Amino acid sequence: MEVTRENFAVVLPAVLAEIEACSLVAFDTEFTGLHDGPPADWADQPQDRYCKLRMYSGRFCLVQFGICLFTRAADSPLKYTVKPYNFYIFPLPSNLPPHREPDQRFLCQASSLVLLGDHGTDFNKWIKEGIPYLSEYEEGRWRGQGEESSQLQADTNYHVGFLQVVMAIARSGKPLVGHNCMLDLLHTYSHFIGPLPESLHQFKAELSKRFTHVYDSKVVCQHKELVSLFYSWQLKQVFSRVKQPPFPCLSLTLLPSCIKYASIASNHEAAYDAFITGYSLIAMATYLAILSSDDFDLLAPVRHLENRVFLTSIDGTFSTCLTAPDPPLPRDHVFLITFPEDWTTDDIKNLFSPFGGARVCWLSSRSAHVLLTQRTQAKEAYQTLTSCGATTGKQFTLTPYTPAPGTLSPHTPAPGILSPHTPALGTPSPLTPPPSTSSAPPTATLTTPPSAPGEGGVSGSRKRAAPQNSETGANNSKKPTFELCSEWPQ
Repeated sequence: MEVTRENFAVVLPAVLAEIEACSLVAFDTEFTGLHDGPPADWADQPQDRYCKLRMYSGRFCLVQFGICLFTRAADSPLKYTVKPYNFYIFPLPSNLPPHREPDQRFLCQASSLVLLGDHGTDFNKWIKEGIPYLSEYEEGRWRGQGEESSQLQADTNYHVGFLQVVMAIARSGKPLVGHNCMLDLLHTYSHFIGPLPESLHQFKAELSKRFTHVYDSKVVCQHKELVSLFYSWQLKQVFSRVKQPPFPCLSLTLLPSCIKYASIASNHEAAYDAFITGYSLIAMATYLAILSSDDFDLLAPVRHLENRVFLTSIDGTFSTCLTAPDPPLPRDHVFLITFPEDWTTDDIKNLFSPFGGARVCWLSSRSAHVLLTQRTQAKEAYQTLTSCGATTGKQFTLTPYTPAPGTLSPHTPAPGILSPHTPALGTPSPLTPPPSTSSAPPTATLTTPPSAPGEGGVSGSRKRAAPQNSETGANNSKKPTFELCSEWPQ
């Protein structure tokens, strides 16, 4: 269901009620850009990567926020009622004087807008009918202006807008499911909680106070019983795969306004991406429950992956735990290589192929970071290649990786970002849900597939091979069944 400023007040009560009643909430966001700053690098430590992502998400604006509410039927673990909601949201200017509340500014990236436009995003609707919103921090600032006039309070109540939905999700304590969702979580924090903290540690502490049960379906794909079943971790490919054996066939009841999702892909529509994210997670968890003869406690087979979120392209499968510190990652298998300007990614990879292969991140037309796939080969690769270069006169140099002097640290704010103004750790928040009685999840062990093509690559490759589907033909596939649900607003 599409929700705009025009029908938000009518739909909101049903949305809030369904959040309280559902089994889990899947979500996705669409924004005006992805990258604006230093590129991602295989050599990054988690804190370095967070600083880069923080820089990106602090400068772009949300266009759509999609949620999909899955409610399991009492009579079958394979039957769900599904209610997707696609919210257009836009930061309306306030009626306060500019010196009291400056007009919001944000960046747009041409490629992102073209992508969204090609997939049906209506930018006129976004601007003219987008639901207003404030962050938790902005709402507190507005209400603390020192003026108790009814007009100011009414203006604040109106502009809070979509924040009410985010607050309801946080307070419900329901599992929150995304796919490769670190950026989605960063945008959710910066737009609805407050300015992003400088350190990854503080971000995780603040976020986990609000959202206590987060699942990343891309991390779940790496479960030891699942990893061999996927040829790609891209969301579209994951959804396509879980609709085939050996995954169970789910029976879904959809809102009439969203029945198109049963037969037409609406990629990059936030609610559709939330829908296929939630479906994928449920299909994988149900398959694992069947394998373990579990009594269909849906998330029991993947609970050890709770609050683990994929942190893009650090050693391929690295996921950060939202409720625990991240250990420093070893970098003795990372090298800086310089070479002639006419070299390609294939030239670099061929150089390292005798040592198990490597991932490449371009730094300039003459230099790159190389991360060996097999860390144990690092010493032999370095000795062999440096000796080879010296004796044959090959025009490359290889040096062990050392962090650059300007590497971002937990104490260095990202350029162009205002100093964070978030509540101190432990400060009660309107978004903080009731304390959870569940114990902290154990550390997860993830399994790496033979190759991880598709989503998450940061290689500056000039040549990239398309992943091949090794699955059987569509004749063996099962399709989920769909019914209409007519009791909800359209």
